[in-house]
Amino acid sequence: MKRGKKLIVLLGVLVVLLGAAYAAAQFNPEKEEETVYTTIFTLDPEQVTALTWHYSEEVPLVKEEDGWVYEEDPQFPLDTTYVDAMLTALSQIDSSKTIENVENWEKEFLSPYASLSCNSRGRDVDEPPCDIRPVYQRDRDRILHCKSFRRLKHKTQVFLTPKGDHYRTRLTHTLEVSQNARTIARALRLNEDLTEAIALGHDLGHTPFGHAGERALNEVCSEGFAHNRQSVRIVERLEKEGRGLNLTWEVRDGILNHQTAGHPFTLEGKIVRYSDKIAYINHDADDAIRGGIIREDELPRTYTDILGHSTRERLNTLIHDIVGQSSGVPDI
Repeated sequence: MKRGKKLIVLLGVLVVLLGAAYAAAQFNPEKEEETVYTTIFTLDPEQVTALTWHYSEEVPLVKEEDGWVYEEDPQFPLDTTYVDAMLTALSQIDSSKTIENVENWEKEFLSPYASLSCNSRGRDVDEPPCDIRPVYQRDRDRILHCKSFRRLKHKTQVFLTPKGDHYRTRLTHTLEVSQNARTIARALRLNEDLTEAIALGHDLGHTPFGHAGERALNEVCSEGFAHNRQSVRIVERLEKEGRGLNLTWEVRDGILNHQTAGHPFTLEGKIVRYSDKIAYINHDADDAIRGGIIREDELPRTYTDILGHSTRERLNTLIHDIVGQSSGVPDI
């Protein structure tokens, strides 16, 4: 019995010794040196906000006495070229002039063909500028919070009262248009705020029952009816109890001219015009397949062999083609 206890104790000591030996073998001062965080730069709170706003990935920052410190973590590598450019811009930041900082950033980083906030033709009714948001971002926010935008959730895209929750409505169509448009605008370094504002507002005046509802109203209205003109009427005259949203000229121009026959003044408006078609052509086909009306293999091979054999492939092909054909030129 005593001999058994001694063996157990000896085995325990042996396990401890082996564990210590393994830990010592694993310790490598040079390897530890490689994973030690390196302080790259120290930022004040406004600069932290600017960096995390403009950089889409997670940025590891640690609060220290003299400010925020970025620590170079191998798991979170940053694009050093981008960081260098951002630091140049951040070094010029005056925290008392936030809106000027944003507008200066647009001048520095956006394409020469982009619509800059500071060059907007403005609003019909002058109003004091926001101290932190440029004009197109304010327009985007106003559209997002208006009642007409929320009403899109009950408006038909194509299918009337479908069985199931997965068919598109006019609201989900608008969100898909916005996503396509923002992807293109960001890739081309155009004004993403303006693009998103136009995309979110382009169908505010659309009828229930899809284009069938639009045709019906056009027949009974003495002055005719077109949803793009009604969208402009909503943001200019109907929202806010007749005051309208007082949006910038560029956003209203993009909303008015988003149809195929339209001619938007800005490249951002042209992006939305194409993104609208890309969205509904693909998601209407997807809904038809989901509803059992057609099958994927029944779509014309003339098109699918070029564009792709799934919604994902077709979206990828069309968006990449627009970006590739529009890079570095003053048109979309």
